[in-house]
Amino acid sequence: MTDPTKAQRRVLDFIQSELHAGRSAPTLREIAERFGCAGHRAVAVHLAALKRKGFIESDAGKARSLRVTSPLQKLCGRVMDIPLFGTIPAGFAQDKEQEAEGCVSVDVSSIGFKPTRNPFALRVTGESMIGKHILDGDIVVLEHGAGSTP
Repeated sequence: MTDPTKAQRRVLDFIQSELHAGRSAPTLREIAERFGCAGHRAVAVHLAALKRKGFIESDAGKARSLRVTSPLQKLCGRVMDIPLFGTIPAGFAQDKEQEAEGCVSVDVSSIGFKPTRNPFALRVTGESMIGKHILDGDIVVLEHGAGSTP
């Protein structure tokens, strides 16, 4: 796959910034206005090249459907967001209610079990699990068992 040209990179960066700011994907007109293009043809050519190179996708016939994609996306399986609930000391249990700090996006095929609706993640503190190759700062993904809570 070839890298985007400088002009294509600027268009791609603009699309990403709009999406990351929580706004809708820009239209051809908005992209053209942003870069001072007189017509939409130049923008359409850049978008077609970015699609061909695997950097963006869109739904045919739908306005504002541009999505930024990763060229590596085809290698990934189904991704699941798992809530991250603080820390767990390696070695001794900690029994306290915790609020989610955020989420960890995980390729489901990489976690070693088929998750139900109950997976959660914790950050490991301490070094008592080094023998099992679990280090201080690692994030572990767990499944709620019967009657347990994070």
